[in-house]
Amino acid sequence: MRVAISAALCEVANDPPTPGVRHPYEKPVVANFLTTGDYRVRCLEVDPEREIPIYPFPEQAVRALAKVIAYHEYRDKDPGVVPELDRIHTEKSRDVILASTPMGMGDEPSFALAWPALSDALAAIGLQAASEPDERAEEYAAFHVTIETDPLFGPLLRLHLSSEERGVAVLRRTVTQTLPAVRLIPLTDADARGIWSEAEVNSGSASMEPHRDTVLDAVLRMSQWGEEVPEVIRADLYFAVDRGKAICVAGHVEVARPNG
Repeated sequence: MRVAISAALCEVANDPPTPGVRHPYEKPVVANFLTTGDYRVRCLEVDPEREIPIYPFPEQAVRALAKVIAYHEYRDKDPGVVPELDRIHTEKSRDVILASTPMGMGDEPSFALAWPALSDALAAIGLQAASEPDERAEEYAAFHVTIETDPLFGPLLRLHLSSEERGVAVLRRTVTQTLPAVRLIPLTDADARGIWSEAEVNSGSASMEPHRDTVLDAVLRMSQWGEEVPEVIRADLYFAVDRGKAICVAGHVEVARPNG
């Protein structure tokens, strides 16, 4: 019986939409053989280049197909373009950061950027910072941006939005997020719109909608900063919004030790 089913699966995988015409891409085919005692996912060879995954439970097969659909929808989206921003000088920002390298670091691989240098580095990319960091900023900040490096994917940017009921820090710590508001750097304009939508869903409020353009401008500036200033290995910044401008009110930036 299993041999016959396997042969039928191979026939389905090779069945073109039009007789005699090969499909431009292979159709996704998964299978389920209910078994006992062996719950590994196995593969059935269709030809030397293709295999069909055989799942021990139908729920696993359905979830796999759902992931295929989600990936197809992702690939089918307009990737957008990396926008050209005015008043952004990443080389100047990089010079500020490198000039702030403390003497006598020893074997330390990185250092925390002092607030005055952080303020100047942000000013070079068109972002304002408060004269002093506010210890209470986490509780009232309008949004929070993190840049970090994933060992597999590379630099990532995360966004958290505040809401009327909860500060951004409380939201970040307590809410189980259904959509990870994160994108690979550099962000395109489409990425920025997507990360906004996901962060807004996570916030549970539309209170930040009037500040959407301000937040996205700051996100795109930090994205370009993270891309073109590789010494920044982590940034964790809180922003307030005042009269249409994003102002960094707290946070820290970790900088890799310069070579040489």
